[in-house]
Amino acid sequence: MQAELPNLYQTIKLLMDETFKTKDQELRTLLAYMEMRLRECKQVMEERLGVRN
Repeated sequence: MQAELPNLYQTIKLLMDETFKTKDQELRTLLAYMEMRLRECKQVMEERLGVRN
């Protein structure tokens, strides 16, 4: 799991960037939802690995 955390961080960053760029409200909502779910996954992974601050 620890090896996947950097990929997860990059994906979250990409979703944030794309959410900011898009003008399509439906797409923006979907991207924001995906980002929120990935953040939840990241939190669980960090807690299980003991790297959460």
